[in-house]
Parts: sequence; structure tokens; C-alpha cells
Amino acid sequence: MRAPHVTELAGVDAAVYGIPFDTATSYRTGARFGPEAIRSASALIRPYHPVHDINVVEALSIVDYGDLPVSPGDTERTYAQVEEALEPIVAADVFPIALGGDHSITLAELRVLAKRHGPLALVLLDAHADTWEAYFGQKYFHGTTFKRAVEEGLLDATASVLAGMRGSVYAASDLGTARELGFTVVESDDLRALGSERYGELIREKVGERPVFMSFDIDFLDPAFAPGTGTPEVAGFSTAEAVAFSARLARDQPRRLRRRRGRARLRWGRTANRARGRERRLRATRAAGAQAAAVAADFSSSPNFARRTNCPTPGSATSSSPSTRIWPRSNTISGVPVTSVPS
Repeated sequence: MRAPHVTELAGVDAAVYGIPFDTATSYRTGARFGPEAIRSASALIRPYHPVHDINVVEALSIVDYGDLPVSPGDTERTYAQVEEALEPIVAADVFPIALGGDHSITLAELRVLAKRHGPLALVLLDAHADTWEAYFGQKYFHGTTFKRAVEEGLLDATASVLAGMRGSVYAASDLGTARELGFTVVESDDLRALGSERYGELIREKVGERPVFMSFDIDFLDPAFAPGTGTPEVAGFSTAEAVAFSARLARDQPRRLRRRRGRARLRWGRTANRARGRERRLRATRAAGAQAAAVAADFSSSPNFARRTNCPTPGSATSSSPSTRIWPRSNTISGVPVTSVPS
């Protein structure tokens, strides 16, 4: 949605942040590029939500907090970095929305959130339960996340629902372990038979009034819809089904509010917060424009750049000799870090 990159959290309702980490994958890597890909795809999202009858951008101050720091190759150090970076968001009572990243990153998020809210209920849509004891001899891996979370007292398993599990496993005990931990496990065939409405009822019955952590793994979808997932499993769900299940988690609350308020539009957040959010987005847009202009000016005035691109510096004569445009390979432009992506 082209939300501004803002790290000042005063007046912010929700912060989107990336965790570009995929060291703890077991099959195909690439989840580290997930946050960037989601941001790019979200450029087409429009602000008004017709189902909930709300203009999300007007009602809420939503910002892009940027990517949290990670250490490729070191899962436990990454956990420490994510926990430290996430604490200000949670302390400010801003709603956190993470873009992954493999599923191991969830443990670090749960640690921070449980410190503030106590043990959380987990609502998971996933092809796998991620409750193994270890994987490739490692206790912190994308397939062990929720067992570690229960062991650390971060989750209330009896109030949690894991849904969408399917595909081959190593042993009959794989899903049995999740049930032994106290999780309600709804396998994919049972979830289809249940339908979105009864699924929503099950969630509300199990969760009650507890704080909830919602996690959506892309492999919940069939590989036909998400072929880039790291652990594809056949016979998955369509995007329409995924939206139906996800929407059912929140749909009843807006309807109750509409009945209480007549046909008035739903509004969340205070007017002052919305005004501050709009002002902050405007400042961020202006700052980005000024920064882009400064970067362009820096390029055009650089003698090295002019020589390589055959572009004249201000006040110099234009050269008629042909040249090949070669961009500088520095990782900074006018002191601004630039992400380097291997070709």
C-alpha cells in the first residue's frame, strides 16, 4: 500500500516490518526475499475494504517500519536481534504485522509479545504443525517453532488451533505430538469439510478472550497458487479459500459494531492519531522526494560518474566520444545504505 517508512511510533496504530531470514529452512531457500516481494505486490492494494465497510488508511495510521536486523547463518543470534528490534513496537502498543522469512522467526516474536501479554493463543494456517523436537539435529528450525514456544510458556496450546495440515510426514506421531502438547489440530480434509463459518466458530470457542497470535504460512496454499514456497505440499487451498478462512476470524466483530452504530462507518483510533498519521506520511513523502533529488544531484555532479557515463559535469563541454554506462558498485549512495542483491 506504499506506506511510508517511519520508525517514530507516536500516534501509529499498526507497523508492518520485514524479517528477511531463511537460514532455518530445510528444502528451498528464498524466504528472505519475502518481505520485498510482499511490499512490491501490495502496491496495487486500494485503501477501502468493502466487506468491513472501512477506509483502512483513513481509519488507521499504518507505517512500514522497515526490515528488522538478521544474521544469515545464525538463527539464535537472529532471534536476539529480532527481539531487541521488536520491543519498541510492542512497548508502544502498536499492532505488529510481520512479513517473513521462514517460520523459525515466529519464536522471537512470541518471546517479545508474551512478555507483555502473557501466554498467547495461536491461530495457525499452515501445511505443517511445526512441532518437531528437532530437525537435522537443530532445536531451532522452521519445523520446531511451536514446540519450543510451548516449552518456553509463550503459548497456551489448549486455546490454540492449527489448521490445514496435509502431505507426507516422517511418522504417525508427527501430528500426534502437536495434539499431545494440547493443540487442536484440523487437517486439511477436515478443514474443507468444516468450512469457513464453522472454522470461525471453532476459533472463537477455543480462543475466548485471550490475546491471539495469528500466523499464516504460504505453504497453506496449493503450489499452483504459491509455487515459490520452500516446502510445497500438493492438494492445498486456493487463494479464495484462504481469504475466506482468514476473514472469518474478524468478520463477526465489525457486524456487531455495525448493529450497535446503525449504518455508520466503522472508525478505529482517535482523530488526533489519524491526523498525526497523515501528517507523518506527508513528511515522509516529502523527505523521500528531497532525498531522491539529492542522490540524483550527487550522481550528476560526480566527476567519476561523469567520466564513466560520458555525461558532462556542470560547466564542462560535452564529449562526443562513445562510452558504456557503468554504474558505481558502492553499497552507499550519499551515505544512504543500499541493499545489494546478487545477480
